[in-house]
Amino acid sequence: MISVITNIFGGLALVVMVLSYQQKTAKKVLMLQLISTLLFAAHFGLKGANTGLVLNVISGARAYVFSQKDKKWASGKIWLYAFIIVSIISGILTWQTPFAIFPMIAMIFTTIGFYADTAKKMRLITLPNSPLWMIYNGLFAHSIFAVATDLFTFVSTIVGIIRLDTQKKTRR
Repeated sequence: MISVITNIFGGLALVVMVLSYQQKTAKKVLMLQLISTLLFAAHFGLKGANTGLVLNVISGARAYVFSQKDKKWASGKIWLYAFIIVSIISGILTWQTPFAIFPMIAMIFTTIGFYADTAKKMRLITLPNSPLWMIYNGLFAHSIFAVATDLFTFVSTIVGIIRLDTQKKTRR
């Protein structure tokens, strides 16, 4: 039964994550990322993959804070540094395998990308995220849904870059 629940969380997270990269505004991308990362936190928690669990909870918090950058409390650059530091420390504290280095590096790219002020910059900076997580998800967590999400997210990010970021230039 736990396996079924784990797979449901993973499947839902996959769908929401892929949809996030097709949004036109950074805020919409971040809000869908928030939902997806919390679903993945539950998925990894049920699989016993502690680094994945904790880094996804941090990802959810980061997505929320960065989606609120128009508010004074969330507008400071301190959040960028705080999320990078917390991600590194959490990755070290939950270390179960050398593969844990890959999601830690991905978190740095994603934190910088999500801090960007446009969806275009966000997509470009976060492009390395999926291959890095894929290594952890496939070789340590053995999560077919997480690997599938990484593949779909990578393709979706590239499609978003082509569809939303580069086609406007070629139409002129």
